[in-house]
Amino acid sequence: PDLLLGFDPNLSPGDLETPGFLVPAGARAEVRIEKSAVWTYDGEVAFEKASTSSRIRDGVGGLPKVPCVDFLRLVREHGPALVVKMDAEGAEWTLLPALVEAELDAHVSLLWVEWHCRLCLRGSGDLLGHREGCESTGRNARARLELIEQLRCEVHPWNR
Repeated sequence: PDLLLGFDPNLSPGDLETPGFLVPAGARAEVRIEKSAVWTYDGEVAFEKASTSSRIRDGVGGLPKVPCVDFLRLVREHGPALVVKMDAEGAEWTLLPALVEAELDAHVSLLWVEWHCRLCLRGSGDLLGHREGCESTGRNARARLELIEQLRCEVHPWNR
């Protein structure tokens, strides 16, 4: 690709200076990284920061807010034929149905998703979409398969 966009509200100042953090040596793509979350609108959103699973908590009071960018707007502006790698800490359950509803999923040619359990928000690229210790195993797997069936693009699990 000619352009790589990255969004992470948890970026540390040193992350952007680490060699190879953004792209491998010799890559020719333009790289833009923003310290913001991807959500369903532009502005700010409540954000719960945790060591391994920070997440958007839209509408929850008392939490700090982080800048957010509208995922659908990004798809409209940079599609068609986008490749998306998504590790949205549970926000995929909001972002992907919105993508389908707006009929913008056809602008994505390849979608890599690290799935997170809708109940406990633990992430995994495996078939179940969560780690051990959660009681929603069957429900989470069914919901994930139903969402994948709605998407009009190639979808693969991302497991880091």
